[in-house]
Amino acid sequence: MLKLCKLSILLFPLLLGWGCSSDSEEVILPNNRFTKVYDNYDFSSSFYPLDLKQTADGGFLILAQTEVDISDFGGVYVMKTDDEGNFVWEVPASGFVAPTSNLMEINGSFYFMCMDPSASGSYLMKVDEVGQGLQVAGTYGSISYPLSTIATPEGGVGVLGFNRDGQSSTFSKLKSDFSEDWTQSFQILDDPDEAIFNHLTNPNKRLPFFVGNLNGGGFYVNGFYNYTLSVMFLDVEGQWTGVMNGFRDDGAVSAMNHITGDDFAVSRFTFGKNYVHPRIAIDKAGVSSSEDLEGNEYPELQPNANVRIHSMTYESQNLTIYAMDSKSNQIVLYSYDEDTGELLGNKYLGFSEGYKIAGLVETADKGMAIAALTYVTGRFPRISLFKISEGDVKKLIGK
Repeated sequence: MLKLCKLSILLFPLLLGWGCSSDSEEVILPNNRFTKVYDNYDFSSSFYPLDLKQTADGGFLILAQTEVDISDFGGVYVMKTDDEGNFVWEVPASGFVAPTSNLMEINGSFYFMCMDPSASGSYLMKVDEVGQGLQVAGTYGSISYPLSTIATPEGGVGVLGFNRDGQSSTFSKLKSDFSEDWTQSFQILDDPDEAIFNHLTNPNKRLPFFVGNLNGGGFYVNGFYNYTLSVMFLDVEGQWTGVMNGFRDDGAVSAMNHITGDDFAVSRFTFGKNYVHPRIAIDKAGVSSSEDLEGNEYPELQPNANVRIHSMTYESQNLTIYAMDSKSNQIVLYSYDEDTGELLGNKYLGFSEGYKIAGLVETADKGMAIAALTYVTGRFPRISLFKISEGDVKKLIGK
């Protein structure tokens, strides 16, 4: 039996990464399991990870927000690692701010949305892996304050935005050539300016804005509508078909994945309490409230916990994986049978300074990678990266 425990120090300008396995496997390759923390000599800099994707070479792209002098909004930052999590290159993108917390893969390339410091326009940015930089793939004067995005099945983009002048949430669909297809607006009757401004400027006050594709066509969008943060259900043209209301921004859905028909995997919070609904029916054509969803409270989670949900298939078993922030300052992974909603297992990640979930992806070697926020010496916000092996995933799902 071989047990891996490695320590590595690299330049980023100062990059500190280390990982140590707590379990043994028959064979452990160097890149099967690791933990990395990416530090920086500039103690005035802050890095808040938002999402990650695995690249064709087995490495990882990590999208983050960083503090900039030109704006109250957070700046754009992209980092590339190799397949062992070692730092390769970085792109601090001057002139662009407020990246959405979605790094999208479209036709083998990677994209995200952001805006300019004056908030007068939005941009679709493409990550140039070869040139180790960013390219503007689209400019949109009609889309303001982008809050979340999703890659559509046909290779376009769906964008949740906020029209400050019109006091409305907007949902815009971009075609596969990234030209604008249509935009729909949804009136907000209670002034959301302060909540949205805090979301865009203060990483500790981010709200769970998200969008998703409905299987069979259409979208679900978590944004402000009427008086509250609500999940709106839209048809293929963006027309409103139904809504699940929250309670202002004190009670709302924190993450959601469509399974099939009216069945969804959901997590929600209400005044600090967290609930998990691995498979629950929601009427997409009616009016309901997230407060009425029946489910188990998870008291081990942080109040109004940050959540990511990922659907995957392992050995023909359909699974739903939840990644959530725990009160122990670790990230906890829960696995559920997607078809029955049965809890299969859990796994805790993190130690010492504490970690908060940013993104979760499957990896080509049937493991998983998790991007997280940590604080070096309890003070400096930094990017961290967990890689777990296929063996870890099998234990997580009770194999």
